[in-house]
Amino acid sequence: MKIESFDDAFTAIHGATERVNDVIRVAAPFELVGATRELLSASRDSLYLAADAIRRESLQTATCANCKNSSQRHLWRTHMGDMRCPTCGESEREQRRLAESTFAMVKPDAITSSYLGRILSRIEEEGFTIDHMEKIQLSKPVVRLLYSEHVERSFWPNLLDFTLSSPVVLLQLTRENAVAYWRKVLGATDPRDAEPGTLRHAFGNKKGIVYRNVAHGSDSVASAKRELAIFWV
Repeated sequence: MKIESFDDAFTAIHGATERVNDVIRVAAPFELVGATRELLSASRDSLYLAADAIRRESLQTATCANCKNSSQRHLWRTHMGDMRCPTCGESEREQRRLAESTFAMVKPDAITSSYLGRILSRIEEEGFTIDHMEKIQLSKPVVRLLYSEHVERSFWPNLLDFTLSSPVVLLQLTRENAVAYWRKVLGATDPRDAEPGTLRHAFGNKKGIVYRNVAHGSDSVASAKRELAIFWV
């Protein structure tokens, strides 16, 4: 059977599951060794789980990084083992090859002001894939590691206190030119200088000597790799 879609994969696994069930039924009158019987049952159960996983993934919505069209995964077709957008035909493998990842952190001011939902929506609207997301209360050693270039600066104690003031949301974001593009979406470090339409212009403010500027973004590809490695291997 040629597998060209999620529906084909689901049908193939369902057929394999039925064949394993047939083997179990035919072998039932015979005295099977316990290990053999358990192996057949485990194989059947694994196939059931695989079929369910494919069904659930096929119902999820995927956004093409090329044309920005969103569609359910089961509509994406395969070609030579690669998924292709049903709208523009762009190769998902090629999109992944061109993509890079950046580190983002939604800061305490955005969390306590209930801006998280709007920020996540904006992230998806801009064509990012959220590879990892975790809400966490950072510790002092981790904040020092994350902001190591600022530890000797005069504003460090205020920055440390601010970052520890509430949980934050950590994100790994992926798309083409992710580092520079996320910085563009964020806007200038000082919200007063941020261009209209950026997150910091919309939600940021300045209090004391530490900017309440909504979210963090890696400033280079090298920084993104270093910061992502702090939280995810």
